[in-house]
Amino acid sequence: MYEGTLPCADCEGILSTVTLSNNDSFVYTSVYMGKNDTIVDAGKIMWMNNGNVAHLKGASADVQLKVGENKLIQLDQEGKVIEGALADKYIYTKK
Repeated sequence: MYEGTLPCADCEGILSTVTLSNNDSFVYTSVYMGKNDTIVDAGKIMWMNNGNVAHLKGASADVQLKVGENKLIQLDQEGKVIEGALADKYIYTKK
């Protein structure tokens, strides 16, 4: 299980939890802080780049995560590491 608080344009942040299972499935939960809104999605993990990137695609989730030591780093829509002032906000840490 990995957790991070992503930036949100119209709320305090999006508390996101990623649970990866041994059978290549995932559960992705997003809690919009300061709002009464939670999204839970699940699906199969598509491994890319020799197993270094997990692509989570479900009904609402479409996220690419680079695997690091005890962390997952969210990638942009083109599969590149997010840079800039908010880059550290796109890191999920292992719980």
